[in-house]
Amino acid sequence: MSRPALRAEPTCSMIRSLRSLILPRSLLLSQLLRGPDDVVPHVTRRPTAATQPEYAAGVISLSGVAAGAVIYVKDLQRMSTFYATCFGMSTVELDDGFCVLSAGEWDLSLVVVPAAVAATIVITDPPRRRESAPVKLAFDVAGIEGVRSTVIATGGRVDPSGAAWDFAGVRHLDGLDPEGNVVQLRERLQQQEPQLGT
Repeated sequence: MSRPALRAEPTCSMIRSLRSLILPRSLLLSQLLRGPDDVVPHVTRRPTAATQPEYAAGVISLSGVAAGAVIYVKDLQRMSTFYATCFGMSTVELDDGFCVLSAGEWDLSLVVVPAAVAATIVITDPPRRRESAPVKLAFDVAGIEGVRSTVIATGGRVDPSGAAWDFAGVRHLDGLDPEGNVVQLRERLQQQEPQLGT
């Protein structure tokens, strides 16, 4: 019995793995979205080695942030405006196919889905809740009611105030981004000072 011949040319997953070790993230995203021959210039404002924050044991930072999330989107402009405006995030990288927003030590990457996939996605106004997604992003806000009008003005929705719940000194209330992804707003509750008897 003979062995199958070894494959001489690399697979796509092998190339992507190698690229992730060599290329900065923005170039990697550009190449994955556009193809290996179209390198797109990028602008990055990340901490230098001297300003790199210290992270907990076992946490490494490849891009100057400790953690992040990726949302695949249909309308990049609308979604980046929503997250930047509602949650005070800064744009640190931007291209036709993606946008990276930052909130200090946490990044949110918005990546445009391919046109064939986008054609199958229906976005309603108001957005329809995507309840089957196993992930919900949570954002700390100064006041839930204070950010409600901003969320609505940028295409999102916030659940009625009566749906909020309090846990561990924080009020939680869900809402939706413009494409129906569930987001959670978290407001720290004021601690009641104990009343001293006279």
